[in-house]
Amino acid sequence: MVEKVGDFGLAMLLIAGIDAQSSIRSTNVLKGSIGYILLAYGLGGKPSTVGDVYSFGIMLLEFFTGKNPTHDSIVEGLSLKKWVKLAFPTNMEQVVDPEPPSDIENLCRDDQSISSEIRRDYLKIIVDVALSCTFDSLNEHINLRGAYHKLKCVKEVLLKPNVT
Repeated sequence: MVEKVGDFGLAMLLIAGIDAQSSIRSTNVLKGSIGYILLAYGLGGKPSTVGDVYSFGIMLLEFFTGKNPTHDSIVEGLSLKKWVKLAFPTNMEQVVDPEPPSDIENLCRDDQSISSEIRRDYLKIIVDVALSCTFDSLNEHINLRGAYHKLKCVKEVLLKPNVT
């Protein structure tokens, strides 16, 4: 997985330009990587922090599926988010990477054993957060603070000792 730094924070870079006129001109140009940017940007939408939340959600989906938004194995005509959404929550095993990155195991304490049910339950929460970040409607997106708090709760539970 290779995220592109340019896919995050575009709203701040474009809105907070030194020369307001050049900032306004650059908002009319599609910026970011295919699959990571909000569809509204391609339709002339102005950059906003909602686009950053969308990119974050796509990055989470990529991390847990092991597939980037333009991966060849995703069924033709489906985006990464639609492919995951079709499997969520009952058929998660069809889309989740069976060999998760080693970083996931490193997050847990050595003395901690986490059952597969607990992993599955918390994976559903994480994928739900990712999907909430990628709603098509600008008004339905979770904000980054809300996503952070949900993910922080998952982290706190998973890092508690003696979770079985």
